[in-house]
Amino acid sequence: MKEIVSVLEENDEISDFVEVLKNVNVADLEEDELTVFAVRNSSAAASRSTVLDSASIKRHIAKGRYGKVDLTDGKCWKALAVRVCM
Repeated sequence: MKEIVSVLEENDEISDFVEVLKNVNVADLEEDELTVFAVRNSSAAASRSTVLDSASIKRHIAKGRYGKVDLTDGKCWKALAVRVCM
């Protein structure tokens, strides 16, 4: 996870997301590959219902590697907290 945070820290547009991500407990995580769907600062600020906390951040981390071609309507993946579908 440290490598992911390091890469994401280079993008100021997602700094709020990264700050919360740094505090997420992933000590028991055994996945070799993760995909992170980071939320832009402006997106979170624009939505009154968006809360960035440790629980919500886990819904933005998928187990496995996904690219743009994999993200199609109806596609589901296992996030750290729940199963998520597009």
